Amino acid sequence: MTQTAVFDTYTWVELFEGRISEGSVFNEKEIVTSVISLYEMYSKYLQYDEQKTKDAVGLVQSKARIVNVDKYIALRAAQLRKKYKFSMADSIILSTAIQENAEIVTGDPHFKNVTEVKIRFL
Repeated sequence: MTQTAVFDTYTWVELFEGRISEGSVFNEKEIVTSVISLYEMYSKYLQYDEQKTKDAVGLVQSKARIVNVDKYIALRAAQLRKKYKFSMADSIILSTAIQENAEIVTGDPHFKNVTEVKIRFL
């Protein structure tokens, strides 16, 4: 049985830009993403036209359950940020994966030394 996977922003960008196929990553029971990734996608594509921005955010919203940052995710993220020297976004994404008992699907090399959850690199 496949498990839950947290897609980080790197994965969403690769999907949206067509550099990876949906079939190569959508094989989990459930896809989850942090609201931080939704923010990052929106922010990244705001530099383009409105339709591209809507399409990018629409991809995330249509394929994943969005997890908000609660106090548990936030406090754990601060500890993870200290441990791994991550950005706030990456530490929240990792904390979300821990909370959801999920692996992270990413191509971001920052996650290479993470031990708390399984990391599946693209």
